[in-house]
Amino acid sequence: MGARASILLVDDDAHVRALVRRLLCGRGHEVIEADSLAEGRATLEQSWPHLVLLDLDLKDGSGERLLDEIRAQATGPHVPVIALAAINASERDGLVTKGFDDVIVKPFGLHDFCFKVESLLVRYQGFGAGTVLVVDQDEALSKRVASVLARSGFAALTAATAAEASDHVDKGGIDLIVVDQALPDMKGSEWLAGLRSSGNATKAILIGLMEGDPTSLEKSGRELGVSLLLQKPVTPAVLAEFIVKEIAQAAPDRRNAMRESFRAQVTARESFQGRLLRVAGALHAACAHKDVSNLEIMQREVHNLAGTAGSYGYMGVTDALAQVDKCLSCLAEKDMGFSTRLRELEHSVRHAELALEALHDAQVHSVAEKRPFQVMVIGADEGLRELVARLGNDRLWDVIAAASASEALLLSRQASPDVVIVDHLLGCGEDGFHLARELRAIPQCTSVPLIFISGESTLDHRIAAAHLGASAFVHKPVDPEVMIAAVESVLAIKWDERPRVLVVDDDWSFCQLVTSVLSDLGLKVHSLQDPSQIVDVLDETCPDLVLLDVAMANVSGFDICRVVRTSERWRHLPVLFLTRLTGVEIRTSAFQAGADDYLPKPVVREELAAKVTAILTRTRLLRERADKDFLTGLYLRRAFLDRLTVKFSHAKKTGIPLALGLIDLDHFKQINDTHGHLAGDRVLATLGSLLARRFRAQDLRGRWGGEELVVAFPGEDARTVHAVLCRVQEEFREIRYQSDEGHAFHATFSAGVACFPDDGNTVPALLRVADGRLYQAKAGGRDRVVTE
Repeated sequence: MGARASILLVDDDAHVRALVRRLLCGRGHEVIEADSLAEGRATLEQSWPHLVLLDLDLKDGSGERLLDEIRAQATGPHVPVIALAAINASERDGLVTKGFDDVIVKPFGLHDFCFKVESLLVRYQGFGAGTVLVVDQDEALSKRVASVLARSGFAALTAATAAEASDHVDKGGIDLIVVDQALPDMKGSEWLAGLRSSGNATKAILIGLMEGDPTSLEKSGRELGVSLLLQKPVTPAVLAEFIVKEIAQAAPDRRNAMRESFRAQVTARESFQGRLLRVAGALHAACAHKDVSNLEIMQREVHNLAGTAGSYGYMGVTDALAQVDKCLSCLAEKDMGFSTRLRELEHSVRHAELALEALHDAQVHSVAEKRPFQVMVIGADEGLRELVARLGNDRLWDVIAAASASEALLLSRQASPDVVIVDHLLGCGEDGFHLARELRAIPQCTSVPLIFISGESTLDHRIAAAHLGASAFVHKPVDPEVMIAAVESVLAIKWDERPRVLVVDDDWSFCQLVTSVLSDLGLKVHSLQDPSQIVDVLDETCPDLVLLDVAMANVSGFDICRVVRTSERWRHLPVLFLTRLTGVEIRTSAFQAGADDYLPKPVVREELAAKVTAILTRTRLLRERADKDFLTGLYLRRAFLDRLTVKFSHAKKTGIPLALGLIDLDHFKQINDTHGHLAGDRVLATLGSLLARRFRAQDLRGRWGGEELVVAFPGEDARTVHAVLCRVQEEFREIRYQSDEGHAFHATFSAGVACFPDDGNTVPALLRVADGRLYQAKAGGRDRVVTE
């Protein structure tokens, strides 16, 4: 967000207010707090905020009453109101129909919370938004770009010619112009020159197809004050990313995410300490008035605090609270004099307070910012290596630099980089494209995303890079912002594909603790304090592991686990129990309920991390064994379709294209009959291995059946896919095989390609079109790729 927004937070939970304040103030916003309806009304009488966060269940009434007053009194721009509520998914729609703009379910994830708040600020208040003019004769591309921008809160205008674009510019109000070089009535650079001569200095992005000498276009771009020069082909989603960066210049980055994680840990610790002091105060009051009518509620809170304290490393506090818990149990049993037990309780509570005070006298160690991603840069250009190292320091990347191909191959065998940046010309006659092929042969780098850096921007170079798995192509001289955008877009894929963990515990502080520990492992963590919502939340979050407390209010964790096991979808979902009760009977009951393992409270951070990592690793290996074809190493048909469905849904939602290719080995029966079935298996395995080493990390590869393979390319059109598949064909036909009798032979394949949205609006429709084109390729002589 590029501006400071005023946000009113009405919530009577001090923990929630502290967490929201840290999150939003850390992102540059002003948070005005109110803990009741009355205070919220008083605040609104003085000034109107840009957005309201409203708890539904306040101590002096329902938040819906304040919503009605806001809607009745508002006379200016629409003020978005977000409901904060501990509800299930089925109740959300009802709140939206009552006038709320969105609903955030408690407990909430940090990133989802910030996304919802800032999206509404963009949509209704114009924070960070702007108007973009897209000038391109490709109407389909312009519409898809406009669609992607609209979902981010930007107004998008389109024009197919320079004349239409001039009409839009004359009306004013445009923040950025995106213009294609090849317009039907004049060159885009010539049209921009006319704008500049008239005094118009609006930011501009120039897009061109670099078929000839790219330096002339770059030169004119610099002379015209173009902010960014992009090369075709460019996908709508990638183009929209650059547009947002040019206008807003403040999209949340991975460093912010890490800082939020640190703030969440601090918040959780402060929340725990505040809860403990409040409980101590309530117990002191109970002793003073000899009133233990709320004994059961206080005992549950103490029980929860004892488990959480040990997990934070507050072992002295844990011991003291255990004694408080014991005193409360004795009061419930009434086995001694009431006054005597109250004195013991008073003494134990004071001991717990002293233990907490001792923590403030201890040395405070700040939590080091961990670097979750490893970026390798390879090139003889020292300036390039220093640039990436500097960016890595700012963006929390762990940067490994190599000056030569041999050094890069050595380091790659020792590390597992998340992304590799390769300079096309490495020096000393070494070629970056050749190095990329060698990197792909290293097991841990088979599917690592590649970013190519080059001073040459011909279409052949870009296709060669795409064929080798390049997720981005950056032109020299390297613009730091372009490099950041390229690396972050690749890392975002890995970030979104992290394993997911669901923590079910009615203790908010403990949920926050576990979230901070597991987030540091690079995991996506969701927490749930109301176990009755387990079925809905499982379907929403699709976790890879559930951490489940045994002793929760009104329901047992054992019963929740049995509910999970009755679902066909979640029958094999790993469940790890967390409990302070570790006797033989409890452990037996846990496994009888369907647990995979258990962990005693207080949780030791290292043990929690180790156990969760072990379970997720084992689950991943079992899933891969079930989902991957043994011979080719590619996804089996069912697993491929599951993943394709997800990527296709994303393509429909965002308006980006998706290309699907069916590949069939030519004369495969003849290969088996002539050279032997083992030789045929070797051909299939080689093609599978070749496909695994080529293309991008986000592309899908699968074995469709028999000698047919299938590939999917999100964000790519038929032209690009045709080019990269043809290069794979060239590489494949050069491979020399040995028959079972030792005779040498070669093999080829044919392919048919279909693209969304041009060739179909469903996965089955694309498959039918691709299959038809595969048939055309085989009928037309084989060893070819047909795209239309």
